[in-house]
Order: sequence, then C-alpha cells, then structure tokens
Amino acid sequence: NPDVDRFTFYTSNRDGASDLNGFLFGKMTEDMQGNVYIATEKGGLNMLDLKTRMVYRFENGTTRFPFNTAKAVWYDREYDRIFIGAFLGGVLIYSPKGGGFKTISNDVLTENSQKIVVDFIPWRENLIILTQKGIYLLDRKTLKIAPMFSTPEIIKKTKGIIRAIYLDSRDNLWIDSSSEGVFYVGLTNEKLHIPNKLNRIRSEE
Repeated sequence: NPDVDRFTFYTSNRDGASDLNGFLFGKMTEDMQGNVYIATEKGGLNMLDLKTRMVYRFENGTTRFPFNTAKAVWYDREYDRIFIGAFLGGVLIYSPKGGGFKTISNDVLTENSQKIVVDFIPWRENLIILTQKGIYLLDRKTLKIAPMFSTPEIIKKTKGIIRAIYLDSRDNLWIDSSSEGVFYVGLTNEKLHIPNKLNRIRSEE
C-alpha cells in the first residue's frame, strides 16, 4: 500500500511451487475475483490470488499454458475471460470458470512474426492486437481476427516493426513505427495524420 509505504514482495523461483515463475515479468490484468494474471518470459502465465496471496502457475493438466512465454494479457469483464498473447502462439483465451486454454484459430496471423502478440488495446466491441508484424482487430463477440486497416497508405506505413501503440480519448490510434516515426490514425474515419516537420518526432532523435 503506497499510502502507508507498505509493500509485499513475491519471489521468483522456478523450483518453488508457491513462488512466481519467470525470467521477466510484463503485462498484468485483474479479473473480477481479485486474481492478477501476469505475463512472463520463460515462465508462461502466472496468477496471483490477491485474497489469499497465493501464486498459481498454469503448468499441469487441462489448465497447462501451452507456451513458454506470454507477452500480453487482458481481462474481458463482459465475458469473464482472459486474452493472452503468446510468443509464437498468437492469441489464446482462458476462462476462469471453465478452465483450459483455447487458441483462437484464424487465417490472418500466419507468419511467425504475426504470432508474436505483444499488446492488446480495447476499442468499442473489439480488441486491437499489436504483433511484431502489423496491427490487427479482434471482434470480441465473434472472435474473428482481421487486418486493422484497409487504406493502402496506412497499410504501407504499418508494415514494419511497430514498437508501441496508444489509443487516445478521441479514438486516435498513435503508432510508433521503427521506420516511419510517430503518427496517428483516426479510427472513426481511418484517416492518417502525420505531424508536420517542425513538430515531428523522429525515430533517429
């Protein structure tokens, strides 16, 4: 509790069943039961029960997480399920009530770099998916995955490595491209906006 300067430290130990497991710890999300899901490198998916302070590692049986590394995680409160972005595994869903992991099958994320999912951003009834090669859109109701953009100019600008994305309050998706610098796309009309030269944020600066 930062208000009273009290902290709880959770150790990482692969051999300790009650400890967190992972080399690096990344994105986190909390479900309505007070469980925090933690994406890790080399430790798959971890879960911390905030009520009991116990750690659960998805390592055995039907609840075994099938990949060594999770890069992104997001809780869908409407459907009570967890979306997980796996390294080379695409997008998976975990239902706390039903148990087990389900990979979302699709014919869009087919290349290895597209199967490295690094971030999720909710937008209306969808999830924006950032991969190591491109940005995609997942319909949370149908679980269909499609390319995020249809405008040729925007598709070209988002083809390379995208380091980060951010959705602002005006439905503008800001994009940090390793080759194109920073720009944004208005999602309501799919219009590209490039900062002028005086204000432009350049990747080489």
